[in-house]
Formats: sequence, structure tokens, C-alpha cells
Amino acid sequence: MKSRRSLSLEDVYIKKFFQKYPDSKHEDAIKICGFDPPPARVFGQGQRVLELKETGVSEEEAMAVADMEYRLEKKAKKRAYARLKQIAKFQGKRPPPNPYPSAIKAIQAEERKYV
Repeated sequence: MKSRRSLSLEDVYIKKFFQKYPDSKHEDAIKICGFDPPPARVFGQGQRVLELKETGVSEEEAMAVADMEYRLEKKAKKRAYARLKQIAKFQGKRPPPNPYPSAIKAIQAEERKYV
């Protein structure tokens, strides 16, 4: 007898999110020491879509809103780091390391010492 895998309600939306943003799989790696859920769970049509559907919004509109919020958060992070670099340049200091590094680059940096 085969055991069936249990799925939560948001898993359907998370799969759709990963189909739309395949690069997000690397960003959404689970951080053991982190308390924040990965973006796919929050914006990626997971929790956010379910919240919007509870308020009476249609599924398509809820997915569009969650998608827009995800893209806005990514843009805000890029703008924040650009502003940090600009401030460091005005002060004549070296720019700080990116507080929102690419997950792929972080993995490559860890593996670089073994290559």
C-alpha cells in the first residue's frame, strides 16, 4: 500500500509561483537559523492568496495581487541596497556587502573554498 503525500492548501499556489519564477527556488532555500518564511510561502501565492480569498477576492485577482507584492518587495530591496552604496560613496567609504545577496552567489562562495 502506497502512502499518499499530504498537501496543504497553499502548496498548489506555491507550485504555480515556482513555475512563474523558477529562479526563486534558489532564493527560497530554507534557512535553519531564519524565522521568516520563504517568499514563496508569503507572496508566492501561498499565505497571501489564501488571505485574499478569505476576504472575497477571486483566485485570479488574489494571485495577481500576490505577484505584484512579490515584485515590489524585490524592487524595494534592490533600491535599498543602491541607496546604501550611494551613501557610502558620498562618505568616501567602501560600499557595504549586499544585505540581500543572491542565494546562488552565496552557495558559490561557500563552494569556492573546496574547488
